[in-house]
Amino acid sequence: MEGRHGERAFGGWRELGRFALSGTAGSVLFYGLYELVYWRRFVEEYNAPFSWAVGYLLASVATHGIHRRHTFRWATPYWGTLGRTVLVYASSLTGTTALDFALVEVGLHHRLAWLVTLAAGGSVNYFALRLWGFRPGNGPPP
Repeated sequence: MEGRHGERAFGGWRELGRFALSGTAGSVLFYGLYELVYWRRFVEEYNAPFSWAVGYLLASVATHGIHRRHTFRWATPYWGTLGRTVLVYASSLTGTTALDFALVEVGLHHRLAWLVTLAAGGSVNYFALRLWGFRPGNGPPP
């Protein structure tokens, strides 16, 4: 499967492994932030999706740096890829927050909803980042 500019949608098992490792590091940070915000109860109503959104937003900044350097091995400065990845993350934030809200509303425990939403969002993010956010044709080769 190839994208618009001829690059493959799947970058290989090594790249996917790096994505999984860096994504795990970002997810650990994200989960810690999620639990902290959830425990602090900054909002009473819709606490789980609010905690998801805040944790996701903050962890995305760190995860972008990890993905840029280690997953996709992008050699350009941090700010060179941030614009595209912010759009990917913002779209993902919107969709995953809605999914998390829906799962909690139908009665799924908030931690299980977090896990299901993370898996769904991570899968979509890999392809969106690979094909557009860190597309090899967007700059010098890594």
